Amino acid sequence: MYWDDHSPPHFHAKYAGYEITVEILTGIVEGKFPKRALRHILE
Repeated sequence: MYWDDHSPPHFHAKYAGYEITVEILTGIVEGKFPKRALRHILE
């Protein structure tokens, strides 16, 4: 996490050409990811 990054708190995940952003507090996912990989990220 970067202290000077934009709000809300979030993280990025990349997998085989896909990329998503996940908000930490709400769990909202932006972007596209394969279902199996997304399940692992959200665990």
